Amino acid sequence: MHFNLPGVFYRIRRNVLKKIVPEFVWPRSISLGGAEIPVRGMPYSFGVKRTLSKGKYEDSERALINEIIQKGDQVIEFGGSIGIMSAIMSEIVGKDGLIISVEASEKLAKSASIWLEPKGNVKVLHGIGFPVWKTPVKFLDFQFIDEGNSLGGQVDFKAGNNRASQVFEIYDLEKLISNYGMMPKHLIIDIEGTEIVFIEEGIVIPGVIENMVIEMHPNIYGQDTEDTIIEKLGHLGFSVVKELRHVFLLTRRSEKQ
Repeated sequence: MHFNLPGVFYRIRRNVLKKIVPEFVWPRSISLGGAEIPVRGMPYSFGVKRTLSKGKYEDSERALINEIIQKGDQVIEFGGSIGIMSAIMSEIVGKDGLIISVEASEKLAKSASIWLEPKGNVKVLHGIGFPVWKTPVKFLDFQFIDEGNSLGGQVDFKAGNNRASQVFEIYDLEKLISNYGMMPKHLIIDIEGTEIVFIEEGIVIPGVIENMVIEMHPNIYGQDTEDTIIEKLGHLGFSVVKELRHVFLLTRRSEKQ
């Protein structure tokens, strides 16, 4: 039986803070990146609500996204978490654009879908996302670890033959593009684990993808692995344009370069 001590600690801490800090102290919503974000009554932790109330959340990722996404764009987001980035991108792309967001936590996916999907240009999916054309079979053995916080969990490939893929829907680019008839220009990736799929040989990212914003997690797999992922993406034709605190903006090199 897997016992997740950090997860237990976070759940206890979150429950204590929820009782100490009444919900009415939080604003009903805040404006962030041009999007109206609900705060009061949402299933976020004390820390997340405090961060949002200060007008901050994933500052590095937001800054890089603003450099590439434009009106009418189609975007695939892997690791949608509580939906903040999807909401911001939804406002940028407008009614002619489309955001498909994949989130592994069923609780977060359901919560995000309630307030995001009425926008009409966002679809939230519950499942494990692999930001490549076709998920290699070797990556279908994993365990999804719920960290007990309000931002989601992480995928662990070291836990043995769990075949968690039998209970999780697996979403890769082939499935998403085919199912939704998409022509996505951008990948937004914050998946805490499955980005190591880029290390595998034979990986394909379809040519329609022009830009990628990816948050790395060297605390999970080490700095050497982060460096290797960036190197492999270089082999796939992507160049690093900018890095902000382990969040990378990569653009696909044209054949003329």
